[in-house]
Amino acid sequence: MPRALFSPRAREDLFDIWLYIAAHNTNAADDFIAKILEVADLVTALPYIGRIRNELKGRPRSIAVDSYVLFYQTSATGSRVLRVLHGSRDIPLFLIS
Repeated sequence: MPRALFSPRAREDLFDIWLYIAAHNTNAADDFIAKILEVADLVTALPYIGRIRNELKGRPRSIAVDSYVLFYQTSATGSRVLRVLHGSRDIPLFLIS
């Protein structure tokens, strides 16, 4: 099964998420990043599982991973994760930059 590709910004998001959680529990941080990677692989296998976000530039799809939201785009070659953001963030602002 093909793996999801992560944009540089999404990789930074994963690192920041890991650092935040690891400040309290490194095992929990590892487990949560693994969960995000599993969901990324899921959207590669089932690209239309997430909801389309018409209100956002580029109309990406999104899927929740606990309190985080994984934003991705699909193409004939697979899925590309754009960002992984906490659901309380100003999402349009972060997807523009």
